[in-house]
Amino acid sequence: MRPLIITIGLLFIAGLLLSGCTETVTTSQVFPDPYVMGQGSNEVVFIDLAAVCTIEITMLDGSLVRRISETDGDGQASWDLKNQAGEDVVSGIYLYLIKSQSQEAKGRLIINK
Repeated sequence: MRPLIITIGLLFIAGLLLSGCTETVTTSQVFPDPYVMGQGSNEVVFIDLAAVCTIEITMLDGSLVRRISETDGDGQASWDLKNQAGEDVVSGIYLYLIKSQSQEAKGRLIINK
């Protein structure tokens, strides 16, 4: 694991960046992080996922924003930055939990629109 330190204006966040299709989720990564609107595509991509897994994206209070499944075995899944109702999400810090049959990995993601 590599240390990840991000500074956005006055906001400072420190965490861990979790570093193939694999049988584990502990090496999964998400990019771009932070996501900045207007710089690239309108999605974030989770890579190095297990062949079958679920990604739960939540607000800091734990409320579910979106659930995404990786089932095609390519080891990646995209989030279109919409919630379960199909509405655009707001800027903020989001948590994600990647769950495979035998493992879990957690992380943070910043969305800046």
